[in-house]
Amino acid sequence: MSNTIKRITRELAETSLPEYNYCSVTPRENNLFHLDAKLYPPITSPYYGNVYTLELKIPEEYPFKPPHVRFVTAIENEYVHPNTGYICLDVLDKGWVPSLSIGDLLGRICGILY
Repeated sequence: MSNTIKRITRELAETSLPEYNYCSVTPRENNLFHLDAKLYPPITSPYYGNVYTLELKIPEEYPFKPPHVRFVTAIENEYVHPNTGYICLDVLDKGWVPSLSIGDLLGRICGILY
């Protein structure tokens, strides 16, 4: 098993811990490099009460390159492209560091829902 697969497996397990109550993540068709995530905005968010589905594509170079992430659920947000659902956050590009996890990334994405 490659180090990338081990890391993704560990990070997916971590997202089931209580501190990640704002999201859930599952592999699409048992493919660890193609994930479906759900975001549950907090009660203080104007998006509260909605559930947002995201698609994450994990590159082979993970964690040295960030996942490609987009909203599948339509959302009106200044950081989300209205047609593609792609998210404009530094952490998804030059701001990515290998110490970030999938759960950390989803937390930052959830942060744009305030």
